[in-house]
Amino acid sequence: HQPRRLRRDLKTPRHHRMGMKLMRSPPSKRNDRPIDRGRNSAIQAQIEGDVGAILTMFPLKDERLFFICERGVTSGQLADEIDPGRTNPSLPQIVQTPELTYGASSPFIQRTLCVAAELFDQTYFPQQVSRDDGLVLALEAARALSEVEDTIIALDANEAKIRKQLASGEYKRHVVPKTPNLKGRVEGAVGHLREVALLAQKLADLFYPRAKSNIPFTSHLIDALKTQLPADDSLRPHVEWCLAQIERFFDHRNALIHGGPGKDQQFILRDYEMQSDGNLVAPTIEIVHPDSPLPRMDIGQFLKDARESVSLTFETFVAGFCDRNAPQRHKGFVFGVEKSNQDRRTGKRFFWNGMFIPGFPLNEPKQDSGPTSTG
Repeated sequence: HQPRRLRRDLKTPRHHRMGMKLMRSPPSKRNDRPIDRGRNSAIQAQIEGDVGAILTMFPLKDERLFFICERGVTSGQLADEIDPGRTNPSLPQIVQTPELTYGASSPFIQRTLCVAAELFDQTYFPQQVSRDDGLVLALEAARALSEVEDTIIALDANEAKIRKQLASGEYKRHVVPKTPNLKGRVEGAVGHLREVALLAQKLADLFYPRAKSNIPFTSHLIDALKTQLPADDSLRPHVEWCLAQIERFFDHRNALIHGGPGKDQQFILRDYEMQSDGNLVAPTIEIVHPDSPLPRMDIGQFLKDARESVSLTFETFVAGFCDRNAPQRHKGFVFGVEKSNQDRRTGKRFFWNGMFIPGFPLNEPKQDSGPTSTG
């Protein structure tokens, strides 16, 4: 069985309809059965769920086609991928799988999946970098950050509910509220943040591979950039900031796993607490660590700040490494990544651009073939 080739025809991209025609290569099996005629015909389908308009799409490993919508991400798989032997005529022509409940309207999706869908193009990659491998990392980063976002929303909703109950007198002043599953939620979110940091490392390894997996990541990447980039390259300070974020999330995770009372690493969670003035303090987090301490702060704000910094780290790696490693295959043009000065409808801030080198001749000079006879 050979993977089918997809030709996309989105006639109404601002609407909720997936006007997709799937044009297949000639089948190697019979073509005279009803199931063959159905599988070989064009397909139209509609994305289910309240996900809004389709903004962009990308294929992944010739197996699925992913649709990034305003409020969600969905993938589609052809019936022949599920039933290559064509034994089940009742199988839908395309099977949809809801992938994410957040779409291009969420900044953390823009900084992971949207920017990868725009920039991960094998045309602009060196030979050792795989577009599909990069997209898989971006998709997993978006999934992990979606889990963090779920936790943020749940904690915010619970706090808003308690504030409303306190204001209405439903909660007695001598009773301290409790957040459901606070420890499990926060520890899970910290694990997902560490996962995104690890995925950012793997992304960097695509462009700057380590000879051995036990080579320290930070020092290796800094040395690789010093070799590749001049000292005044604008990317280097941004990468150094990103590396500090990655180390911080690893340290926080280590404090959670290996820390404890009496140790130099501690992960301290406090639920609602009553102050001496009678006011309640919302749930807080404090991390004791020799390298990455975190003073006591509101848990919700901590997760929001962490979501922003780790998603910016991933975006910086995608845009910066794509730009600095794009092969220059034409001596008259320079290909690089540019940042948009305005909001782009597809949720991406970065895009590829080819720039003409001033002074390069557009046409080869004409050869003088001498006088021509008109007679």
